[in-house]
Amino acid sequence: MTVAHRWTMGVALVCLAVTPTAFAGAQAGQPRSANDVLPGLLAEVHGLRLAMEQSAAVTPRLQLTLARLTIEEQRVTHLTAAGASFWLIVARRR
Repeated sequence: MTVAHRWTMGVALVCLAVTPTAFAGAQAGQPRSANDVLPGLLAEVHGLRLAMEQSAAVTPRLQLTLARLTIEEQRVTHLTAAGASFWLIVARRR
């Protein structure tokens, strides 16, 4: 798995995690009159705060997942190289 592919997967996971909160904030609607401006703004700030908290909770898990993928990729690369070496040795003995 290439670095670009891992990066794309990470961005996709973050987008999936943040999207529901963004849609919930967008559905709050626009204020109807001048008196409703402050509650509308407070609702928007609250939605943004929730989105930031959710993003902050997802980021460490995402980083751990990407680190685990990197370790697995290194293991596969090492085992593939070891397997190739083995078959070269076997082929030379024939």
